[in-house]
Amino acid sequence: MRTLNAVLTICWIGVMLVTPPCIAKSYQWIDENGIKNFTDDPSAIPHSAQSQAMTDKESESAPPLKTLFPALGIRKMLGDRNFEKLNMTLEDYYKEYTRDARNEEALYNAFGSFSVNDESYEPLLDEWVKSYPGSYQPYLARAFYFYNSGWKSRGGKWASETTNVQSEAMRHYFSQAKKDLEQVLQIKPNHVVSYYLLINMYKATGGKYEIREIAKKALKENSGSFSIRSSYLLSLTPRWGGTYTEMDQFATEAQKYVLKNPKLKALQGYVFYDAGSMHLNAKNYGVALQYLDKALSFGDLAMFYEERADIYYRMDKDDEALKDIGRAIEMAPQNADFYLLRSKILGSKKMMHVALKDIEIADQLNPNDEYIAKQKKWLADSFIYSGYAQQKSKNLSGALMDFNAAIQINPGNADAYYRRARVFIDQKDLASAINDLNKAIELGPNNFDFYLLMDWLLTQKSDWSGIISHWNRFIALNPGSDRAYLERGGAFFRKGDLSSAVADAKKAADLGNAEGQKIVDRYKGQVGK
Repeated sequence: MRTLNAVLTICWIGVMLVTPPCIAKSYQWIDENGIKNFTDDPSAIPHSAQSQAMTDKESESAPPLKTLFPALGIRKMLGDRNFEKLNMTLEDYYKEYTRDARNEEALYNAFGSFSVNDESYEPLLDEWVKSYPGSYQPYLARAFYFYNSGWKSRGGKWASETTNVQSEAMRHYFSQAKKDLEQVLQIKPNHVVSYYLLINMYKATGGKYEIREIAKKALKENSGSFSIRSSYLLSLTPRWGGTYTEMDQFATEAQKYVLKNPKLKALQGYVFYDAGSMHLNAKNYGVALQYLDKALSFGDLAMFYEERADIYYRMDKDDEALKDIGRAIEMAPQNADFYLLRSKILGSKKMMHVALKDIEIADQLNPNDEYIAKQKKWLADSFIYSGYAQQKSKNLSGALMDFNAAIQINPGNADAYYRRARVFIDQKDLASAINDLNKAIELGPNNFDFYLLMDWLLTQKSDWSGIISHWNRFIALNPGSDRAYLERGGAFFRKGDLSSAVADAKKAADLGNAEGQKIVDRYKGQVGK
C-alpha cells in the first residue's frame, strides 16, 4: 500500500473537467464483481441485478452529489477564480462536520481536492490567499497542495531507499504547508483537518513527541474524530517506532466515544491491518490474509478492503480481489489508488476495456502519478498486442477497438497509430490509414517502417511527389540510411526522373547497398555522369 493515498473525487466516466452531474444515468447497479454499471436501457441490466438497480427517481434519496464527488466542482471553482464561493462551500463542509462527526470524511475529501500533482495550481492558490487573507480556507487548501507535493518529492519507498535529496525536498514543502497551517489555526482554532496534516507530516519527519501533543490537543476539541485517531494510530506502528501494545491501548480508549462516531469501532482492527500489511510486503500472503480478515471483523473500512483485495490479487484470486476492491470503492469513491488496483485486477482477468475506464478515473483523481502512468503504459501495450492478434485472426472490428483503446489511453504511442493504419488498409479505408501514418511519423519520425508503409499507401494514389517528400524528411534525419535512398529513388523513377533515381541508387550503393549498385550498372548508359 502506498504512502499517500490520493483524496480527490470525480465522476464515473465522461468529460471529467466539467460539472458534477455527469454521472447521471437512468439506472445503476453493482455486478457480481463489485463494479458499478450505468445504463439508460433497462433491458441491458442482468436479470440477477434488476432487483437492486437504482433509477434516477430512486437516486434522489441518495446522499448529495457534493458529499460523494466534491473535487470536480471545487476544482472548477478554483480554476474559475470563484474564491468567494469556494470559501462558502468549504465552510459548509466544516459546519456539517461540527454538526455530526460522521461527516468528517466529506470535509477531508473537500480540502483533499487540492492534493494535485499539477504545478499550475500553485499560482491559483496564491491568488486565492491574496484575495482573502483573512479567511482560513485558502491557507488550508494550499497546505494540502504543499503536503501532497512533499510526499510526491519523497516518493513511496521505505526510508532506507529514500535519498537525502528526496527527503530535503519533502521537508521544504512540509515547511511551507506548516506555515499555512499556522495561519489556519490562528483564524480557525482547532480545525480538525489542520491537525490531521500536522500529524502526518511529523510522522514522516520523526516527531514522535510533537505527534502525541498535536493529537492530544486535537482530540480535546474533536473527540469524535476518526481521522485524528487513525493517523495517530498509524504513527504508533512498529515501522514508525511504536508498538502494537500502544496501538491497542489507544484504540481501546477511543471506544468511549463510539456513540459520537460509530466508525471508531474499526480502530481496534488497525493492529491486525498493520501486521497484515507487513506480511503482504514479505509475500506471506496466507498469513496476511488471516490478519486482514481479523481487521475487518472490527468494522468495515475501505482501507481494510483494499489491503485484502491486494492480497487476493497477489494470490491470483482475482474474483475475490474484485469484490473487495469494489466494496472499497463503494465506501470511498474518491480514492485514486482503489481504481488503480481494480484496473490491475481487471487487467489480470483480461477485462481490458473495463480496466481502461478505471485507470482513466484514477488518472483524473491523481494526475501525473508514476504508478498510474505505469499501469496506463501496460494497458496501452496490452491493447496493441491484443489488436495485433485480432488483426492476424481477421477480426478487424476487434482489432480496431483495441487500437482505439491503446490510442485513447496513450495518444503519444506512435506504434498504435501505425498498427491501426494497417487495420484501416485491410478495411480498404486508405484515407484513414494515411491520417494515422502521418500521426505515427509525427510521433516517431525515425521509424523506417512508418515511411515504408506510407510509400505503399501513396503509391496507390500515384502520389510520387508525396512519397519523395516523406523520404526527404526521413533522409534529413537519417542520412546514413541506404534503404531510404533506394526507396526515394524508386519514387523518382516512377515520376519519370531517371537522373534523380540513379543518383539515389548511387548514394545507396556508396553506403553498401548491393541493389543500388545493380541499378546504377543497369542505367549508367542512360544518364549523365
